[in-house]
Amino acid sequence: MEAGSYDIIASYSGENIQGSPFQLQVADPAKCEFLGGPPGTLQVGVVEEVVVKTRGAGDGKLGCSVDEPENTESDVVGSSLEENSEDTYTIRLEPKCLGKVQLFVTWAGRDIPESPVTINVSNAAQCSISGLGVEEEYVVGEPVNFTVDTAGAGEGNLLVKPRGASALYTPNITSSGTEHSVSFTPWEVGQHKVEVLWEGTHVPGSPVALEIRAAPDANACSATGSGLKRGYAGQPNTFKILSPEKGLLLQKKKGLEVTVSSADETVPVEITDNEDTSYTVTYTPPSEGPHVASVKFYEKPIMGSPFQISVVPAADASKCKAHGPALHPNSLHIAGTPLDLFVDTKEAGTGELQVVVKGPNDIKPKIYQAEESGIHSLKFDVPDAGKYYIYVWWSQMLIPGAPFKIKVHPGPVAANVKAYGPGLEPTVKAGDKGEFTVETKNAGIGTLTVRVHGVKGKFKIEANPIDESNPRTLLGHYDPQEGGDYIIAIRWSGVHIPNSPFNVHILAKEKEKKKKTKDSVEEVDGEEPVAKGKPRKMTREEMMAYQQQQMLMAGGRSMAYMAAGGAVAMNKKYRQNPSMAPATFAPEGQQPSSKTSDNKKAEKKKARKI
Repeated sequence: MEAGSYDIIASYSGENIQGSPFQLQVADPAKCEFLGGPPGTLQVGVVEEVVVKTRGAGDGKLGCSVDEPENTESDVVGSSLEENSEDTYTIRLEPKCLGKVQLFVTWAGRDIPESPVTINVSNAAQCSISGLGVEEEYVVGEPVNFTVDTAGAGEGNLLVKPRGASALYTPNITSSGTEHSVSFTPWEVGQHKVEVLWEGTHVPGSPVALEIRAAPDANACSATGSGLKRGYAGQPNTFKILSPEKGLLLQKKKGLEVTVSSADETVPVEITDNEDTSYTVTYTPPSEGPHVASVKFYEKPIMGSPFQISVVPAADASKCKAHGPALHPNSLHIAGTPLDLFVDTKEAGTGELQVVVKGPNDIKPKIYQAEESGIHSLKFDVPDAGKYYIYVWWSQMLIPGAPFKIKVHPGPVAANVKAYGPGLEPTVKAGDKGEFTVETKNAGIGTLTVRVHGVKGKFKIEANPIDESNPRTLLGHYDPQEGGDYIIAIRWSGVHIPNSPFNVHILAKEKEKKKKTKDSVEEVDGEEPVAKGKPRKMTREEMMAYQQQQMLMAGGRSMAYMAAGGAVAMNKKYRQNPSMAPATFAPEGQQPSSKTSDNKKAEKKKARKI
């Protein structure tokens, strides 16, 4: 029968007898339970609270009592009961002295599950540990021995748990009355902790911290770093000592000893504990010359000690000089193009060169050193456009001018050049001005070239920026004098723009002239027809005009190329120049890279007489 309230109906000949129905309350102690389990042990002076849940147990009251041995002169455990909300009770137990008692817990007068409970009262505070602590020195492989005295602690069990950073040890415990001898052998170097518990409670002093060190073995210790071979006078030099154990600087014994000296003096040293079994040694020699570093591990020289150190003049970053195309004020840097830089350290003493380029993408340049000249060559590629800073250090000090700021512009993208207008349509009437527009705004830095191929001497193109505020948009126009088939090729840095080359048929004024141009054109590089003709050399006046035009191009005002078989004049003043060179779009305030003499000669050879 479930716990709860029931009605009992009693009737005779179909009629309820007097008092029927009768009320019956059914309780079920089996529904009660100790939350967290019943207490098994208590410590003298430590109050313990036990919670009992009675939900679903029906109508009733919780009762508790402590049954103590008859021979006790005073109460071992005092108890009290408090009813809480939500069908729970709290039993408060207050141990007063050593002994064993039974705790009875009832519901509606009957024991609940696990009642009665046998409780042992002990006193861990009476225990003591001897022979274990930080004053002692412990070594890997050697036993750690100590004693635990439990006199006055009552009955109970001793539990000892030694552990290291990753090691767990099972100790050997030998008991004689209330004296317990404990021993374990550590196999791990470093901090250890030993927990000592009596009846599940820490005894005074527990847990105990121990430092386990490696057995002194000088061969297990080593030293490394540039400061062991070469030092710099007047500035800090360092090297590192690798040891099998931590805390060498805190030990009473001489775990680590380091000295640096020359024939005339002893150099002060500073040892820093890196807290990872390594140590950093710093020394500052006041003068140049041979020095000796001695390193001892537990009073024994480590491998390689003593070390011979050559102290040389200190590096002076202020004497370094940087130059090269990457830093030239008139250089135009384009993404994807390698950059060169030179660092002269001839007068900067002995040091180490470090270079980092920071920007949209951080870059570590390749450094090539010329040992005798003291000049370092740096090469690096900048894949993306943007602002970059070149940091150059000489022995960890920035050289004059560093960091150097450079701006890298987007490379040419022919696909982003737009050319349109009636002048590029398939058919144009002779005598009409064929106009077209070329936009290079989003095409990066590049060279715009326009070449016209067709009837020799009958076609001239003019192309100029619309206005100085918009130099990246050109308006081109031409006035064809004779009908025929023409090809207008527009390239951006040597690559055809979309829809180029444009095939334009010029209608004659009276009627279309049907003649073949096969005898007047020839194939160039197997790609486009180019008008035949013998090249001619530029006159002195033409050369001067060309050079002046190159200066105009730096301001973004001349933006085309005069090709064989036709003319593209970017400025009316220079229409008669038959060898106008390609112009490079450069940011305002910068000049485009000049062409080599070989390139100029090649372009002269390409020119054709109009």
